Amino acid sequence: MKSRLEKLTTEEKALALNLQPSIYGVFAEIGAGQEVANHFFKVGAASGTIAKTISAYDVIVSDSIYGGTKKYVSRSRVQSMLHVEYEQLVVNLAAKSSMMHFFVFANSIETTNFNNTNKGQGWLGVKFQLMPNSRPATCLIHIVFHTDDVNEQRRIVGDLGVNLIHSAYEYSENPELFVKGLSQNINSNNVEINFIEMDGEQFDKNTSLELSLHLVKSGLTKMIMLGADGKILSPTNALYKKDVLLNRGRFRPPTKVTEEMFFKAQQKLEKDGLAMRHNILPIAEITFRCFQEQTELTLNDFIKRSQMITQLGHPLIVTNFTYHYELIDFLQTMFKMNSLNIILGLDNLRKVMNHNKSGDIEQKMLHLLSAMTSGNTRILAFPELNNDKKLSGLEELKVNEEIRSFYEFLKKSKRLQEIENVDEEILSIRSDQVLTALAKNEPWEFMVSDSVIPILSNGHRSLIEGDGTSHFETNLNQQKSI
Repeated sequence: MKSRLEKLTTEEKALALNLQPSIYGVFAEIGAGQEVANHFFKVGAASGTIAKTISAYDVIVSDSIYGGTKKYVSRSRVQSMLHVEYEQLVVNLAAKSSMMHFFVFANSIETTNFNNTNKGQGWLGVKFQLMPNSRPATCLIHIVFHTDDVNEQRRIVGDLGVNLIHSAYEYSENPELFVKGLSQNINSNNVEINFIEMDGEQFDKNTSLELSLHLVKSGLTKMIMLGADGKILSPTNALYKKDVLLNRGRFRPPTKVTEEMFFKAQQKLEKDGLAMRHNILPIAEITFRCFQEQTELTLNDFIKRSQMITQLGHPLIVTNFTYHYELIDFLQTMFKMNSLNIILGLDNLRKVMNHNKSGDIEQKMLHLLSAMTSGNTRILAFPELNNDKKLSGLEELKVNEEIRSFYEFLKKSKRLQEIENVDEEILSIRSDQVLTALAKNEPWEFMVSDSVIPILSNGHRSLIEGDGTSHFETNLNQQKSI
């Protein structure tokens, strides 16, 4: 294992692995050809690494080896390939097991078709031993191509596959270096890695989350997603045809107001006939954008927040979008949702609607207008208490005259609606109040859900004293939110 990143080309990585006499395995590739195995053949000394290569293109042949499946470009198919090939490898080469670190690399890739009617994407995985005779670990990634050039897609698959195997053996103990190694020689404008999972008894339970957060930080993806069980999800599958209810915030920590926002927004969607209860997917979103600007911020802060949100029973997405229109446009473009419903507190909405006039403000408003009027998208405004402790909603919201017509259009077209019947007794609760009370050993439990209390009791110092936290908070409060 290396403690720093080496700058190596794809060919240099393949050769370095070929020259490691103890690393030995199988390449099973479906879709874009044997792009990964080809790198190992071309650089020489491949006999030191390759026990077998296979490319079972015909579905009947593939099913006879790996079992039947509904989707051939899927996580489950790659997992089957890894399992079957690894079991055969360790049985066939049992005599070498005391000397070898066995591995299996597998992928199933869908390149763009001749008529450009599909979105190129695929799954890659590696099952590998870090010690001879040890239980193997598994790393899976999902990629989406942002180029329609099939030759470029194949080149990306080849580079990514080599990077994945190399990082597994050289950087698997360091999530940051693992992702940096994964991104080497890759143009992130042409491909996105929106899912990564590391599974093995050698790794901490938060390893997959740390790897995922580093994907966002490095720009390899704009979004990662966690399920309510805390496991990494593929957003392509999780958001498919759902009525997504999205709450953007710091959640540091989530309070009873957070729960009220989700609950009353969901009630509104059901009551107004905008969505069926079983199809509504409430999701919290934290922007990771400020991490890129303030590197002092620790990942532990994000991990604690993700634990609290998932403890409330909500999935979480972490993105690197500063502006609302960027997030809306990305979700609409990348995923097939039934509807997108964004919860915005009145204070946040006020910042959107009352920006000081600056160089590109008109352009940003046009971007937001375009995002809001394409697809089944709406903003659900959550009211607040005014200075007189009275409930204040859209009727009391004052907006700049320059954008009043835009604001009125959103209301009349039902793209902007108000959440009703909120619990006024809890609206004064703020996340900062919880942290202040924690720091002063004052009562705070009444401000948060019971399920969050144990996490805050045991790990609140990472939220109060985390490296760079104050920088992050200042930056987040100052950032533009259009």
